[in-house]
Amino acid sequence: MTAEEIQTLIAGQIACDICHVDGDGRHWYATVVSATFEGMRPIARHQRVYAALGGALQNIVVAHWSDATAAIELLKQQRGGRATFLPLDRLNNLPAIA
Repeated sequence: MTAEEIQTLIAGQIACDICHVDGDGRHWYATVVSATFEGMRPIARHQRVYAALGGALQNIVVAHWSDATAAIELLKQQRGGRATFLPLDRLNNLPAIA
């Protein structure tokens, strides 16, 4: 996902006065200024931005299937919620969907 794609997702759900996303391809920083946030606590503002991104933040690319299974086990043990893992060593080996 690119900074422009993230910016489009946010701006598509929140009427932004300013929406700027920057990052290194792995970690992203967003500056979002909106009248919608008027009177909201900071945590509520963050939740609003996360809601605008939908499930996009939950897709985690990992190198190997074993990395994904280890991370899933850790999430289960710590009751850390849900995430979608995309192991690169398996994505290229799947048959085409007919």
